[in-house]
Amino acid sequence: DQTLRAVILGWMGINTLLLVSWLHPPAPAPALLQLQDQVTHLTAQLSHALTSAGPHGGMVAPHVLVSMNSVARSNQAGYLVETLASIQKQLSSSETRLAEAVQVLVVNPHSRTRPHRVFEQAKARFSSNSFVFVEEENGMEVPVGAGEFFTGKWRPTTAGDIRLSSDIARLLDISAGYCVDLLLLMEDDFKWCPDAATHLSYVLRTAETLYPEWAGGRIGFGMNGVLVRCLSLIHISEPTR
Repeated sequence: DQTLRAVILGWMGINTLLLVSWLHPPAPAPALLQLQDQVTHLTAQLSHALTSAGPHGGMVAPHVLVSMNSVARSNQAGYLVETLASIQKQLSSSETRLAEAVQVLVVNPHSRTRPHRVFEQAKARFSSNSFVFVEEENGMEVPVGAGEFFTGKWRPTTAGDIRLSSDIARLLDISAGYCVDLLLLMEDDFKWCPDAATHLSYVLRTAETLYPEWAGGRIGFGMNGVLVRCLSLIHISEPTR
């Protein structure tokens, strides 16, 4: 841990030097850039080695539940299948022990009112202990007239907005039944980038090293890439209702 902390702090120091060098052109920026690349590579290697042995130094990797809602598009676009295929590819190609501790949960919150052929295709192709599919008949009930009394901060709040928040709240409720250590919220139309599992391992290891009491983080945009501890779910889901 001390070695990793030193390397990370060193990397941060180099970034500070780079900022100074760009503000003051006479400094040897190319040499610093090369040094930054070397330290970044060393940090990634060290993080990979430590994470492969477990995020707590020899203990098993934390269980990470990747949760997402998936609702049928009007054109039945196959985003969900593409997203799950990317996750499966990255997990199978990763050498980190964390990849073995990832479980994916896909929830269809409106199976009765919005037939989702792509969800059924994904279920038939990926369903396993690692990929779990849950169907809700019609999600959570949204009161009649919901949204009529809220102007919203940026724009008028619609019944669709209330429905979306309700779907997210329900996703968190369902996720609580599967979540063990960490929850990674995703959207069903964001594919995992190359080396995503290794990157996630690095983020978790760095957070544990520098901020042992970390509560959450973000590794994506929108509702995609929100990372929280399972113990925090009850505190997060209530405000979304």
